[in-house]
Amino acid sequence: GEDDNYVSDSSDDEDKRPPEQFDLSSSTTIMLPPRNYTLVHEDGRLHKRDNFTPMSFGMQRIHNNAAPEPVWVQTQNARWMQGTTEVVVIAHTVPRDQMRAALLDVQLAPRQVHVASRATGQVFLHGELEERIDPRTSTWLTDGTHVTMTLVKANLQIYDAGKKGTAADTHWHRLLTTDQYVERGMVDADYSELPAEHR
Repeated sequence: GEDDNYVSDSSDDEDKRPPEQFDLSSSTTIMLPPRNYTLVHEDGRLHKRDNFTPMSFGMQRIHNNAAPEPVWVQTQNARWMQGTTEVVVIAHTVPRDQMRAALLDVQLAPRQVHVASRATGQVFLHGELEERIDPRTSTWLTDGTHVTMTLVKANLQIYDAGKKGTAADTHWHRLLTTDQYVERGMVDADYSELPAEHR
C-alpha cells in the first residue's frame, strides 16, 4: 500500500537513529522515528496537541473560515508558528540580558535567518529557511523578554490560478532545512486569511 513508499524526512545528521520500524500487525500503522521538536504554546508550555497521532495517508486539517487554535513548534533554537502569509519565530535561546535591539545582530535574507550577539558573536539562531521569505517586508523586534521575527512568506503559490494540489500549498512543514519535518496533520493548515475565491 501507500505505507510501503514511506520515506524518512531525517537529515544526514540524524542517521544515528534506528531506521523506521513497520508494524506488521496492522497494515495502517507505522512506527515513526523519535521527534526532535515539541508542540507548545507561545510561552513554551507543552501543548495538548503534542500527544497526537498524525493523521493517516498524510492528511491535514485545513481551516478556511477561522484560524485554528495556535500551536507552536519548538526546536532546539526556535519556537515558530505560521499563518497563510507569514511565519512568526521566537529565538528562545537568547539570554534575557541580551534582549535589547542594540545588543543583537539580526539578519533576514530570502532563505536565511541569523540572530547573534553583537558583542561576542555568539549565534542564537542561524539557518537556511525551508521556503523563501520577503526580507524587505519581514520584521523583528524585542520587548525585553522575547526576540520575535515575523517572516513574510514569498511562497504564495496559492494565489496562482495555474497551480493545483501541493504545488499551491503555502504551508511550511519545517522552519529550517536542518529541522525534522513536522508530521503532516500534527499542525493544522490555516488558510483563513485568504480571499474567498482562493479557498
